[in-house]
Amino acid sequence: MLLIAAWLLTAGCTASAGAEEVTVAPDGRPVLQSEAVAAAPTATTTPTTTATPTTTPAPVMDPAVEAEAEALLVAMTTEEKVGQLLMPVMSGREASIVTAEEAKKNRAAFGWQTPAEIVSAYHLGGVIYLAPNIGTPD
Repeated sequence: MLLIAAWLLTAGCTASAGAEEVTVAPDGRPVLQSEAVAAAPTATTTPTTTATPTTTPAPVMDPAVEAEAEALLVAMTTEEKVGQLLMPVMSGREASIVTAEEAKKNRAAFGWQTPAEIVSAYHLGGVIYLAPNIGTPD
């Protein structure tokens, strides 16, 4: 510590036109003014903030709708419940009319020819339409 004090005194006593000012850091070590300025935050530094978590209120459910949904779920088989989770891609631009090539692809993938048969057989919750299913406007 005595060495630091002596160094600070000598640095302060030998001031010249180009000499830098020396300060003492909180941990006791000497710091040149240029080092302190370089370490200081600049105007372009973005302060770090911690986001405050917010809670979304639970939606208010209609008891009649809740009861109807529960009754539907109770009446469904496990196969039907699983089918509602699936959304496969199938071939065909219409539910019941498919080309020979589309029927072949559907049979290979699902064992059925048309999208309507596949939806009915597997109790599907939805179908994904891709460009080949939609086509272009005529």
